[in-house]
Amino acid sequence: MKKFSPFLIVATALAIFSFSSCNDIKPKSVSLETVNDSINYTLGQWQGEMIRAQQFAGDSTGVQAEAFIKALDKAYNKKGDDNAMYSLGVQVGKYFADQSRTGLFGDSTMTVNDKMLLQGFVNALKDYQEVMTGQQADSLLQAAQMRIQSKMYGQPNN
Repeated sequence: MKKFSPFLIVATALAIFSFSSCNDIKPKSVSLETVNDSINYTLGQWQGEMIRAQQFAGDSTGVQAEAFIKALDKAYNKKGDDNAMYSLGVQVGKYFADQSRTGLFGDSTMTVNDKMLLQGFVNALKDYQEVMTGQQADSLLQAAQMRIQSKMYGQPNN
């Protein structure tokens, strides 16, 4: 599976924050009604898991993750200063915006659902695994990417 850089990951968050505010960012259950909902949520979950593991592994209180979420919101609204959390927020936001513009994994038929993507992302940052685990998200994303790549490049679907 292709690994995404933290730069790519951060970009995705900013697009989502255009449709939400920091006041309602907390772990909660969602209903995955369509494949598109599932992929959007999964992408957010997977990216949130990666950032939590890479950036917040030692954050047992959740304070750093909360600061990141607030910085991410500020970065999207261009209110943040030039600190590490702001930079990370900009990177996730750019990635999310790119996914929104080109379609998930470059497939224009797989559209971004900002609310679902953000909730998966926030749930992962808060280590809320009631909807799906990081392993489940990783497996689903690998399968989706393989299906999209085979469709894009005319390879048989396995």
